[in-house]
Amino acid sequence: MVTDPFNVEDLPDVFPIIKPFVERLYNSFGGYSPEDTYRLLEMRAATLHLVEGEGFFIAQWMPGTCHVLAAAAFEGCTSGIDSIISSTADYAKKYHCSKITFSSPRRGWEKVAIRNGFHVDTITYAREI
Repeated sequence: MVTDPFNVEDLPDVFPIIKPFVERLYNSFGGYSPEDTYRLLEMRAATLHLVEGEGFFIAQWMPGTCHVLAAAAFEGCTSGIDSIISSTADYAKKYHCSKITFSSPRRGWEKVAIRNGFHVDTITYAREI
C-alpha cells in the first residue's frame, strides 16, 4: 500500500526517515541534494510517498505520467525495489497515469527496469561549460 502525499506540515516528522537514503543517492549519483529535495516537497513540486514500510518514492505528476525523482528500499535490496515499483504503478493507475518514468545515470538500473516492464524512452546527456 502506498501512502497519499504527505502534507507540508508533516514533512519535519517524516523527512528524517528518508533523508539518509536521499543523501546516499545524491552522494553516489547526483541529482537533488537532501536540502533541494526537501524544498521540492515543501513547495509541492514533488510528493513523498511511503510504500508499506518497505521504502519510499518521491514523484512529480504530469497528466498521464508519474515521474519518479527518487526511490529507495529501506532494506537496500532490489527485491524491495520490485515491490515499490509494483505498488507505485498501482497507485499511479488510480490517478489515471498510463506511464511511470525515471532517470538514472546508473547503468545497473537497466536490469531492474527491464525486469519491471520498463523500456528506454529517452536518454539525457549534459555538459557543463
